[in-house]
Amino acid sequence: MPGATYGGFGAFEPKTRRSRKPWLIGAVVVLVVAGGAGAAWGLGVFDGPTLDRQSVQDGVARVLRDDFGERDVANVSCPEDQPVRTGTTFDCSATVAGQPKKITVRVLNDEAQYEVGAPK
Repeated sequence: MPGATYGGFGAFEPKTRRSRKPWLIGAVVVLVVAGGAGAAWGLGVFDGPTLDRQSVQDGVARVLRDDFGERDVANVSCPEDQPVRTGTTFDCSATVAGQPKKITVRVLNDEAQYEVGAPK
């Protein structure tokens, strides 16, 4: 057919180049979220509950005095960030009657109850 035209709207219009801006914004968002998650993991946010160090140290000193009859207890030091998980054990140190001693602590349940062993 002579004189006929082809196609409808935009049939022969050149393709325009799409912007990369959405991809760049998406990449930045992914990097920020990944960085935040990595920082949270590094800080132990996903590790679950931990024992309060000061409370455990005070509890160990109290048990040594009240239950083991040790009157001269000083410088109780326990490690930080111990998990509240049944069966977890760790050692604290203290000065008992002027002598350095090691005290083993065992977590009894998921409610942060623990058992204090005799000083060694």
